[in-house]
Amino acid sequence: MIDENTKKPVERAIVSVKQKEGNRIVAFSHTSREGDFEIKKDFNPAECKLEVSCLSYATYTCNIPSGNQPLLIELTNKDISLKEVIISPRSITQRRDTITYLVSSFSSKEDRTIGDVLKKMPGVEVQESGKILYQGKELNKFYIEGSDMLGGRYGLATNNVSYKNVSSVEIMENHQPVKALEDVFFPSNDLFSWWRADFGRR
Repeated sequence: MIDENTKKPVERAIVSVKQKEGNRIVAFSHTSREGDFEIKKDFNPAECKLEVSCLSYATYTCNIPSGNQPLLIELTNKDISLKEVIISPRSITQRRDTITYLVSSFSSKEDRTIGDVLKKMPGVEVQESGKILYQGKELNKFYIEGSDMLGGRYGLATNNVSYKNVSSVEIMENHQPVKALEDVFFPSNDLFSWWRADFGRR
């Protein structure tokens, strides 16, 4: 068995003997490095056909010659069109005691602040004041880029920060204080003048 263009042997092509009626496989083999194959099974050549399939080649089908006549098969190259593959990150992931929520999986056009999105996350509750509860327990710390900038007044961020500026939310279950809202960037203004706006992170 050879390549039609290069005339080089085709290795590991699957060779199947199928019944002409019903298309049932009677026997099969595969080609060697030299492109040779051998099928050791009794069957009626008049009732069967030979089918060859190999990656990047068109399927080849022919009648089976009677007797032990040598058969030269030339395979034709065929382009393979792959379907579009979309890889999406998980909405919720857990690593040890840290649970990470992907904000984009819970947000919608109707949401205004990150607090609106937090309310949709399993196990998370947001009060009108902006306080966050996880599994019924109130968070006592709110970290932004690893720093407790707001002290206990993290309700300011919950009710004022746009969810579009937040990529993910992390909650550490067995750690005090609890860490939430990592990778948050705020546009500079009079109230949050020490924070830098960086929308390129999303």
